[in-house]
Amino acid sequence: PSSAGALGPMQFMPATWKAYGVDGDRDGKADIMNPYDAIPGAAKYLCANGAGRGGRALYNAVFRYNHAHWYVQKVLALAEAYAREYR
Repeated sequence: PSSAGALGPMQFMPATWKAYGVDGDRDGKADIMNPYDAIPGAAKYLCANGAGRGGRALYNAVFRYNHAHWYVQKVLALAEAYAREYR
């Protein structure tokens, strides 16, 4: 757990997980500690906050996930690097 109480590989607050948790591995349980559940849960959260529109909407969605501009810039730079590598 983080000092703020966030849990798991995607650092969800429990209340946010309750709203956006996903059973990604289809084992019958949305487990905040399981990356196969947490990663699609994060995608669900980001999409619910407009990430699919791209551009500024994507930036804002990632910022809602973590309220730090340095974090958003790092995530978007990593996403761009992956996109270049795996196109």
